[in-house]
Amino acid sequence: MAIKYQSFVKEVMKDIRKAEKKQLRKAAVHVRGKIKQKLKGVAGRSLPGQVPGHITGDLIKGVKFAFKNPNTMRPTTDEVFVGVGPPAYHAHLLEFGTRIRKTKKGVNKGQVLPRPFIIPTFQEETQAVINIMSERWV
Repeated sequence: MAIKYQSFVKEVMKDIRKAEKKQLRKAAVHVRGKIKQKLKGVAGRSLPGQVPGHITGDLIKGVKFAFKNPNTMRPTTDEVFVGVGPPAYHAHLLEFGTRIRKTKKGVNKGQVLPRPFIIPTFQEETQAVINIMSERWV
């Protein structure tokens, strides 16, 4: 009589990674939706300190998430990145603002005061993301 040992560790780990990725996707979709919702609430121009208004819609179109590290552009399985990309190449300028620059004639030009919308949304949605990641997945 022979006893055969069979391990299912690889299959279990695969299932865990799949469930984790599903929860990460759910959290990313939630945060992306909240950022878009915040942006859709303001039409036209905005004042400094407020959420930027949408004029062309590029900012709203640019809100995305990916399982790809934006710094290395390599796919990841355990991280999801939520942010703003093309066609909203100006998103970081609105989020953080720009400094005043002087022209040759001494005129102040080009200052944009911050209109944060990404970081405040992440802060507001931290508990919701924790709740999503804590949901039962089995």
